[in-house]
Amino acid sequence: MLGTKASLNSDTQLGLNFAYMLGAHVGIELLAATPFTHDVGVKGMPGPFAGLNGKLGELKQLPPTLSLLYYPLDSASRFQPYVGAGINYTWFFDDKLSGAARARASVAWTWRTPGAWPPSWAWTTCSARTC
Repeated sequence: MLGTKASLNSDTQLGLNFAYMLGAHVGIELLAATPFTHDVGVKGMPGPFAGLNGKLGELKQLPPTLSLLYYPLDSASRFQPYVGAGINYTWFFDDKLSGAARARASVAWTWRTPGAWPPSWAWTTCSARTC
């Protein structure tokens, strides 16, 4: 919606790199880290959605990354710049909808146009865990 803003706080965690040299100039590297935890929220929701403003919940994520690296200098060099490319699969888990957001997400409207035939129209929001 126009004028709304999603929020996600940052987190810093310990990361470990494991490298294996395939040759004098080429290696593979695995990046592993402890789980990152983020608070998720929204700001600026208008009108009937205004109750959703604030913290919606939290989630955890792990970003393991596997990279192929190229080291252009001789292996005996004291300085070792490199260039690499890799793949990443970020795994999201342990997501929790806050109690306040759960209560606010049960918004529903139903109305009927005078003289119109049934049925009524309804709209409801919910999380995947509550529907």
